[in-house]
Amino acid sequence: MKHLAIIFLLFTSILGYGQTYFEKGKKIKNFALSTDKSLNNSNVNFDFEYLKIIQQNLAVGLNFGLSTGWSDILFVEDNLDFKFLPTIRYMIPQTEKSLYFAEFGVGKVYSDTYDFEKLGNQTELKLGYAYFLNKSIALEPNVFIKKSKFKDNGDNGYSEWSDKVSSVNYGLNIRLNLYLDKLKLPNFMK
Repeated sequence: MKHLAIIFLLFTSILGYGQTYFEKGKKIKNFALSTDKSLNNSNVNFDFEYLKIIQQNLAVGLNFGLSTGWSDILFVEDNLDFKFLPTIRYMIPQTEKSLYFAEFGVGKVYSDTYDFEKLGNQTELKLGYAYFLNKSIALEPNVFIKKSKFKDNGDNGYSEWSDKVSSVNYGLNIRLNLYLDKLKLPNFMK
């Protein structure tokens, strides 16, 4: 996870140099419908984010999500995941209708994908680009990496065991975002 934090810091420091800023104290509420595709699975996601800009282009808040899809590795046709992630989002305005963003979240995920304990931990990093179709709707392609950890408990008749199982998933996500508060890019979209 140290590598994810280093990538996040490098991305924000390189792209954020000399940029304009979002208004401090602005709240961002948005619904997102997205699909992501990785090497071995595909998901459809529905997320709600509530963020507040605390300093320049940095926002913190919560991400609630619901995900359903399939996995080739686990031979699971329909899975259902719920997530609750405290999130940090760094946004860098580029043009009148676009911005780059980096988003990092760590929290809990409930998954019925695996045969073991349903509640686990999830870490998520997204690096992407947002293009605003109007003041409320944005198309946001991004690359992501997610690491999930679950506890596996079992009993084979002779003994009981407990083991931690983790999975790493990465790929491309395309998200259609509806911003409820009409996100205003600095000096743009007037």
